[in-house]
Amino acid sequence: MKPEEISHKNILFSALNWGMGHVARSISIIDQLLKQGNKVTIAASNQQRQIYATYFPSIHFVLHEDYPFNFGAKGNFGFDLIKSSCTLFQRYREERTFVEKYVFENAIDLVLSDHRYGFYSNKVSSIFITHQINLPLSYFEKPIQLLHKKLLRNFNEVWVLDTEESEFAGKLSKKTSGIICTYIGIQSRFKLYPIQEKKTIDLVVVISGPSPYNSLYFKEMFDKYPKAFFILPTEIEINSLEERFVHSSDWKRCDEVILAAKKICSRSGYSTLMDIYYLAIPYLISPTPGQAEQRYLCEFMAKKKPAI
Repeated sequence: MKPEEISHKNILFSALNWGMGHVARSISIIDQLLKQGNKVTIAASNQQRQIYATYFPSIHFVLHEDYPFNFGAKGNFGFDLIKSSCTLFQRYREERTFVEKYVFENAIDLVLSDHRYGFYSNKVSSIFITHQINLPLSYFEKPIQLLHKKLLRNFNEVWVLDTEESEFAGKLSKKTSGIICTYIGIQSRFKLYPIQEKKTIDLVVVISGPSPYNSLYFKEMFDKYPKAFFILPTEIEINSLEERFVHSSDWKRCDEVILAAKKICSRSGYSTLMDIYYLAIPYLISPTPGQAEQRYLCEFMAKKKPAI
């Protein structure tokens, strides 16, 4: 089942909260589902709701708490994950209870989860959205890979954000046995806009990802490109009224800036990469420390297309 095949359904949707990339990439999917006569309820935190409401002011929301997780400052993502495992599992159990109750009480036909492992129902079809069928883990981390695939099998189907040839995510999106995969191509919120032919900004630097990595990245990029336009997370404060410093809380203004960019500099998060692919913008990317997925994608993109 593909997004274009779904119409006049009552859909419950939620996205992971680790950064805003999961929110960003789901906007085009939600837009398509709404245009096909579906009723979509978004289960979101208050921060996620503010973003979605920018694009869908009339859509129905229900409060749904984030997954608790703290990134350390040393780039040890795996260790940070282990430290949070108990609270993550508790949140997973709470999420399972929430979804089953909401599906039953609100006559939901379909559940969509952008990388929330506990956001599925045993009562109705449930679809997991990801670009990672295979996690970029070492041999010693094989148990995590097995757990990942076991959790995916709780869903009826996986929507893979790539082509069947794994053109954009490489080995991460390769089909594996025991999991029903439907490849839905790359997704970008910029599908909601007409392509802007005239580019007026030489370089836009997108500062994204979790703290404290984003502030370190901003310092590094500002030293290199002091005259660039910067899109900044809200926790980074700038004592300047210059229009080239745009906070990510103003998503429509961020969209205007990116659409006008001749070149993009960013982290190699997959959601940002899909925007770059879709807009066909020259780029310069680097991975967030400790995130093997971004390191792999950075290397994969370097082989696909030269950077700026």
